Amino acid sequence: MLPVGAGRSADTPVRTDAASASVESSGKDQAAKTRSLADKSVRAPFYRVIGQPEDLDGAKELAAKEKYGFQWWLLPLIGAKAYGSEAGKKEGKKGADRGIDGELVFVDLDERTGVSALRAKRVMVSVKGGHNVSVAQIRDLGHVIERENAAIGVFLTLDPPTKPMLTEAAEKGFYHSPGWNKDYPRLQILTVEEILNGKNVDLPPNLDTYKKAQRAVSDGNDQGTLEF
Repeated sequence: MLPVGAGRSADTPVRTDAASASVESSGKDQAAKTRSLADKSVRAPFYRVIGQPEDLDGAKELAAKEKYGFQWWLLPLIGAKAYGSEAGKKEGKKGADRGIDGELVFVDLDERTGVSALRAKRVMVSVKGGHNVSVAQIRDLGHVIERENAAIGVFLTLDPPTKPMLTEAAEKGFYHSPGWNKDYPRLQILTVEEILNGKNVDLPPNLDTYKKAQRAVSDGNDQGTLEF
């Protein structure tokens, strides 16, 4: 029979039953924590904003975290540029914007000259990503339209508009397009959800592009001009 400790080097520690139980318990605790974290990651709602939101939840998250980032993401979806933005950039100016967050331009006939001249028409855009939208904001946009001599105003909102807001917008009347002989709502309200579902601002087709198409047809194959 070997004496106790035979076959083991002098430097090798002898693990007691208590130490062995402690190591085993620690391993079980760590495994339990790992399973708990995995379970939580599966159950938790998950969406991320990577550059640009792709759904309404992402839009809400961006609006809550970064006001201007939300505006600069939303405006290009309707073809607008941010107020004060430089050419080729979607970011605009931060700070006082005189009630204008973005702007659109379309080209229509100008009846004031008495000839069929083309004239650029402005569309003022206001963006609201908060939860306190009100009829007062629609009135403010109406004042901006008048002050800037704009053809149309557009109010983009994360939350659905109230009935008084819709009524106030309807009372602004219509912009009449001389080029297309058609009326368009002077103040329009669009929600983020509607935009994500494909809805856009109701504007006259751009006559500048239309006139270029007329010339191309007339000069290219002598089939005549397009009629209004």
